[in-house]
Amino acid sequence: MKRHTKSLILLLSLTLLSLSTTNLTHAVTFSQDIGVSFTFNPSIQINLSSSNLVIPNLAPGTSDDSNIITVSVLTNSVAGYTLNATVGNSTTYTTRDLKHNDSNISNKFTSVAFGSSIASNTNLENNTWAYSYLDESLNNGTNTTWTNYDGLPLYDDETNIATLKSSNDPVSSASGDSIKFKIAAKASGDQLSGTYNNVINFIAVANPVPTPAPISCPSGYICYSDSGANSPTTMSNQEINAQWQRAELWGSNFQLSGYGFAGWSDKYDWVLNENDVDGNGTGVNAGYHIYGPNTILTFPNGEYSGSNPGLALYAVWVPSAGDLQSFTCPNNSTMPIGTMTALRDQRDNNVYAVAKLKDGKCWMVENLRLDNTAAHNSDGTLAQGYNSSFIGLADPETGNISGTTANSLYSTDGSTAFTISGNGVAYRFPRYDNRHTASPVANMTSWSNTTSRIYSVGNYYTWAAAIADTSYYNTLNQSITTTSICPYGWHLPKGGNSDNAANSELWSLGVNIMGFAPANNSYYQDSETNANNKTAVAAFRDYPNNFMVSGSHRQMIVPEVGSSGYFWSSTGNNSMTSLMLSISSYAYPGTYSATKDEAATIRCVR
Repeated sequence: MKRHTKSLILLLSLTLLSLSTTNLTHAVTFSQDIGVSFTFNPSIQINLSSSNLVIPNLAPGTSDDSNIITVSVLTNSVAGYTLNATVGNSTTYTTRDLKHNDSNISNKFTSVAFGSSIASNTNLENNTWAYSYLDESLNNGTNTTWTNYDGLPLYDDETNIATLKSSNDPVSSASGDSIKFKIAAKASGDQLSGTYNNVINFIAVANPVPTPAPISCPSGYICYSDSGANSPTTMSNQEINAQWQRAELWGSNFQLSGYGFAGWSDKYDWVLNENDVDGNGTGVNAGYHIYGPNTILTFPNGEYSGSNPGLALYAVWVPSAGDLQSFTCPNNSTMPIGTMTALRDQRDNNVYAVAKLKDGKCWMVENLRLDNTAAHNSDGTLAQGYNSSFIGLADPETGNISGTTANSLYSTDGSTAFTISGNGVAYRFPRYDNRHTASPVANMTSWSNTTSRIYSVGNYYTWAAAIADTSYYNTLNQSITTTSICPYGWHLPKGGNSDNAANSELWSLGVNIMGFAPANNSYYQDSETNANNKTAVAAFRDYPNNFMVSGSHRQMIVPEVGSSGYFWSSTGNNSMTSLMLSISSYAYPGTYSATKDEAATIRCVR
C-alpha cells in the first residue's frame, strides 16, 4: 500500500527584540532573523478489509472470482482525492503476471491488457487474470453493478493509470469512501498446480486545491472568473452602464465542492485573513477588495472604458472548516467581527460561507439551498397531492426522511432538535428550485445573462416551509416560532422593530451595520440626497453581509430579482402575513410584512 500527500512549505521570518535596562534613558535593542518552516500534509489513509485477495481452489479448466475486499479512503482534503491501483513492485514482482511460488516453474497467469473490457470472468482466456470493482456510492448509494474486468498497469507505468474512484468532494463519512475490489482468473486443464502470486498497490492522492489565475476582460465589461470552480466554468460578461458608469454585481453562478462562496475580488489570488474583515485589503491584499455578490460599483472616472481593460473579478472560495450542526459561534477574541469561514450542512453536504457580523453573531452569508429535488415536477414547482411530511430530503411518495438521523438535524431555538411533521402540500417546500435546469426564471436573464442557474440565490420558501411547522400558519401578534428549516443549532433570525428590539435580530443587525437606528423606527430610506440612508441598502449588500437582491417567488415568477431582496424572519405578524428583511430602495431590517404564501429566501443565524 502506498500513501500520497501534497506538501506546502511556508517560510516565515521572526524578529526577536531584547531591551536592556542598565541605562534607564536609552534602550539598547538588537534583532536577528530566524528562518522557520513547516510542511503541511492533508491527512490521507487507506483501510483494507483484508490483506490478501485469494482464490482458494481454482479448479482445472474453470474460471472463478476471488474473495471481495473493501478499500476505504479517509482524508481531510477539502478538494477530495483520487484512488488509483497498480500491480507489482521493484523487487520480487517486476511483472503484471501472477508468478508460481516455485521460482523454478515458469508457468504463470498472464494479466489481461490494460484497457480491456471483459464482461464476465467466464470470458477470460485460459491462464489469464483481471480485476473488477464496485462503487456502492453511485446511483444514490444503491449501485450493485461491477465494472467489466480489466488489467492493472505495472507499478512504474507512467503512461497508463487505473483510477478506481475520483471525488472533488471532501470525505464526509467517518468510515471513509469505499469501493469493493476483486480479481478473477481462468485456468486451463494442463496448468501446473500451486500458488500464483503478485501484489496490488492502492494509491490515494489528495487532490490539489484549485489555483486561481488572472483573466483578461474587454473594455466596458465586468468579467467573472470561477477561480477553479467545479461547475460551471464560465459566466457571461456583464456590460457596465456607459451612461451612469455603474454596475450592480451579479450573484455567483459557480460552485466548488467543499467550499463556500465569500464574494468577488479584484485580486485573482486573494488570501482571506482576519485583518480583511471588511473586504478592504490589508497586507498582501493591500489596494484590492472583496465585494458582496450584489455590491453596487461606480466608476466615475471611466477607468474600465475606452482603451482601458474591463474589470476582472474572481470568486473567493473558503474551505469547509466543519459542520454547521456542530458549530458554536466563538467570542470576538477568538473570531473577530468580520471573520469569514465556511461550514457544511450535514443534511445535503452543501457548504456555506459563514461570517461573524457586526451584531456579534455568526450568520450564513449565502442563501439556503436545501432542496427536495424528488418533489419537483417538470416546471420546477412542488409536486401536488402528497399528504406527507416531506420537508428536507424526504421521499415524496412515502414522506419518510432519508437517513436515521435526518430528523435531528433541523433546528429549534433551544438546545434540542425536533421531528418534522405536517402536511406536505401546506409546506410547499421549496416553492421554487432556482437550480432547476428546465425552468427559466422570469427577469433573471437581464440580471445574469443566464436562465435559471444562479447558484448563490439558493431556493425560495414559503413561511410554512421556512418555519417547518404548519401549526404556526395563523400565528398572531408577532409571535416568534421555535422551529425552522435551518440546520440544528441555527435558526431563522427574529423580526420586528425597536418595540421588541431585544428579540429582533434583524433589527439589531441593521443598527449595528449602520451605527444608528432608522429615524422612522421602521426602515432606512435609500435617498440620493441622504448619504447616511443611502448607504444602508448598500451596507446590507456589501461584503461581508452579502444579502442579495434575489427577489421572491409569486405565482410562478420571481419578480424584482436584481433590484430587491426578501429574507424571512421567524416572527409572525398576523393571520395572513409575517415579517422579513427587505432591501430595495429602502432597507426594512425585519419590519417588512409579506403574505405567508409568498416564497422568499433564507439566511440562518447561530
